[in-house]
Amino acid sequence: MYANKRWITEEIVGIMKQRDSTYEAAMITKNEEDWSAYREKRNKVSSMIRKQKQQYYEQKIDNSRHNPKVMWKTLKELYIAEHFNTYFIDSIADIIQNIPKYNMYVVPKTEVQNKFDNFQQIDMRYLRKLISSLPNKTGSDGIPTNIIKTSFEVIGNRFLDVINSSLQTGNFPNTWKSSLVSLVPKVVNSILAEQHQPINSLPIPEKILEITVKEQLVNYCNTSNIIIPVQSGFREAHSCESALQCILEEWVKEIDDNKIVLAVFLDFKRAFETVDRKLLLLKLEGLGIGGTKKNIHWIKLRLLTISK
Repeated sequence: MYANKRWITEEIVGIMKQRDSTYEAAMITKNEEDWSAYREKRNKVSSMIRKQKQQYYEQKIDNSRHNPKVMWKTLKELYIAEHFNTYFIDSIADIIQNIPKYNMYVVPKTEVQNKFDNFQQIDMRYLRKLISSLPNKTGSDGIPTNIIKTSFEVIGNRFLDVINSSLQTGNFPNTWKSSLVSLVPKVVNSILAEQHQPINSLPIPEKILEITVKEQLVNYCNTSNIIIPVQSGFREAHSCESALQCILEEWVKEIDDNKIVLAVFLDFKRAFETVDRKLLLLKLEGLGIGGTKKNIHWIKLRLLTISK
């Protein structure tokens, strides 16, 4: 009877039966003492349920601190998920609203020998290698990577057609546009919404398409010398370590020359979420990524139509 209310203990059930008995007696006798006894039992049941329910969810949330999916499911049961969603959406809007507006942006005109006119079609060999390299995770649609891996010989050709059709037409499959947001605590014993980091999870097929596009864009940027040599973020064979080595080398050189080194570190709050998408698209076109507009159209769909 109380399978969906696991905080209802046998003790509470016993008090509930007493409450019901006193109610039936009060209905028959109409005696104020019986009504008073009923109200006492009723209030006791409400208090016990409220206390036990709080303890149940506190324990459940505490046990799922290292399992964001279970925690998010628990928060949904409590309708807290909607409050988290509202916070993350509103906080981004507040940050964007407080960013000073300057009409100083100039679209870059990079001299490149070969512009990025079209995405390249991929073959089965590339797709098989990409899928086999994916970690074993489950997408927002509930389909795990290992299912796609084991069924690849059956669905591979059809999947390849979908990927290449998206790259060729510049269209993005609608069923791949919804992401599932999980919360990861940023600090120990996190309680407040701002103490959590939202992590987006998309369908695995979308991730495969996204990696394909990313690799082609990165290859274009590298071969066209668009990325400066000292850029370490999000580059293969680069990391925080390479960035530190580069800057320390510069500092040591300056110190050896008896110069003073001053450093200014910037930390952008919600950096990825607050990127101006329209400005980014203009910058990409200025870097030669446009061609027949299909490339930009695909990227625009990816940036502006993903729902959470």
